[in-house]
Amino acid sequence: MSDKTKIEWSDASWNPITGCDEVSPGCDNCLDPDTPVLMADMSWRPIGKIVAGDEVVSFTENPSLGQNRLYERATVVHAWKTVAEAVEITVGGRRIVASSDHRFLAHARPNWREAERLTLSTGLIDVQMPTWLPDVESKPYLAGYLAGAVSGDGTFRIDGSGKGDSKQSYLRVATLASDRPILDRLVKAFNLLGCTNIAIRPFDGGTSVAFGLTAERAPMAKVETRRMDNLTTFRDHCLPERDDLNWKAGYLAGFFDTDGCYSGKNLRFNQTKPNGLLDATHRYIADLGFKSVRGDSRSASGRSERLAGDLEEKIRFLATIQPALARKCADFYGRRFPGKTATKVDGIRRVGQRELVDIQTTSGTFIAAGIATHNCYAKTFAERWRGTPGHYFERGFDITFRPDKLDQPLRWTKPRKIFVNSMSDLFHKDIPDSFIHQVFAVMAATPQHTYQLLTKRHGRMRSLLRDECKCGAGHQPGVHFTSAIDWVSTPHSPLHIPGLPAGLYHQIQWPLPNVWIGVSVEDQQRADLRIPALRETPAAVRWLSCEPLLDAVDLAEHLVSAEPHPAFSGNAWDRGDLAWVVAGGESGNGARPMDADWARQLRDQCTTANVPYFFKQWGGRTPKTNGRELDGRTWDEYPADADSIKTPA
Repeated sequence: MSDKTKIEWSDASWNPITGCDEVSPGCDNCLDPDTPVLMADMSWRPIGKIVAGDEVVSFTENPSLGQNRLYERATVVHAWKTVAEAVEITVGGRRIVASSDHRFLAHARPNWREAERLTLSTGLIDVQMPTWLPDVESKPYLAGYLAGAVSGDGTFRIDGSGKGDSKQSYLRVATLASDRPILDRLVKAFNLLGCTNIAIRPFDGGTSVAFGLTAERAPMAKVETRRMDNLTTFRDHCLPERDDLNWKAGYLAGFFDTDGCYSGKNLRFNQTKPNGLLDATHRYIADLGFKSVRGDSRSASGRSERLAGDLEEKIRFLATIQPALARKCADFYGRRFPGKTATKVDGIRRVGQRELVDIQTTSGTFIAAGIATHNCYAKTFAERWRGTPGHYFERGFDITFRPDKLDQPLRWTKPRKIFVNSMSDLFHKDIPDSFIHQVFAVMAATPQHTYQLLTKRHGRMRSLLRDECKCGAGHQPGVHFTSAIDWVSTPHSPLHIPGLPAGLYHQIQWPLPNVWIGVSVEDQQRADLRIPALRETPAAVRWLSCEPLLDAVDLAEHLVSAEPHPAFSGNAWDRGDLAWVVAGGESGNGARPMDADWARQLRDQCTTANVPYFFKQWGGRTPKTNGRELDGRTWDEYPADADSIKTPA
């Protein structure tokens, strides 16, 4: 968004800061915290436990004309929580709770559909989920993993004590040192079984060809034990076949990690020894609900057991056995995403406000409960340019300071109504006080302009602006006093902005008469939370942005006060009144409709209290979709002169 963007009730916007880690409740695109998301390591993790830096399985958001969507590997950039109106969708026997504007990938156009606009005939692109998932932390699973890894490509001898003519007794699994996750899981299994003196050590028996390389040789590492009690524990508690799906899933994961492969669309378990291992593998695969066939392996002088089915079947299988080595699970990336595999919605109903979670990925997409879905669209544009050198959004939607924009209002000589930080929140926790002081210094130095600030961080707004006010003598209207932020504008300050007069705050009153402070109010809950903090904040004009208006809001107890507000008792005469209310519906894809009575009720409350009312829009797919007339007229009321509002008659 450029600095010249018009906010309907302003002339320009000024963005010395961009980015945020919290999106407005009016543009959420979120899921219930327990919704499982397919991770790049083939596990399914609740979205509420995903953090920035995690990797997920995703797909092409919007392919070019004539191109197919492809599987992609994406990194989570942001994860956050919110409260929003939600719907419950039933699809393929799975229940998904999502914000009403959460978008899913449909089979037919338009491909991206908002949750509340789905119907019983809508087919959603479905990768599906495994019918059963193992407990990878359980003793049966880890015992099976240990047995599968040793059987697949390890060594185990327990013929005797190692003395005399008997063979030396030991257990060893050696891998590339870079394949540390295998060894880490083996150590965890040994420890859970009560084995001792288990550690990962360099393997001095030689080196091995690194994965994907033909010439270079890479160092190896091993997990090894020669303690007889450890060996007997492995023999008695791991090797015997169990009628336990966790043990079988673990066994297959261990075998796959050490002597399996997934390449060229084929997922195989390889074994050159005539030990019956492939027969057991065939049975375990069937027990888990999948099919496999025996075949010659082109990569080994022996036989293999190959998993049958398409790419999605292989993904479900890998998610069912949970290998430790993610690099062996990556063959499907870059291959076609299932554009024709769709499951029809079985049911949909509204469930009211819920606590929800959303993530932002580098691809803009991810897979939730098996269904192809989308990120929050509020950040999609900015994140699309993350990592592009020199681009305005090179850092995506991270908090970014724009010092080159700080002095912009100084160059605007004609008076303007300026909306401050249309792409961020001035009182965000990651913005230092010093930068906020600079913003206020610029606003003080340009009294010809009127500045409109809007925040969701009501707590920091209140504490910071009240602290600045405490430095004056008496805090009476019209009294010039020295503020704590005088030093910002002095020529010797490292934060000095060229063009700002020294001693700026000696010449003005606090609060700044040309700065309007507002809070976002989308529903009654936020009204009762944010408005009291706003009324306790020093401001020439206090205002509310009831946009997007998501429910009826009663402002009766907030609009009119007969006495000075207790927060300013003994300081300045101030009732903490609200001077302006802006209301409007939501816009954008999946915009939630606004009840006309909600807008009328706000208008009537403002009229009764003699508070100016501005009705911005009805909302819809675009801000202009349904116009902005309310009961046959437009409501373009503005606050009166700031001094007449702040100072009693």
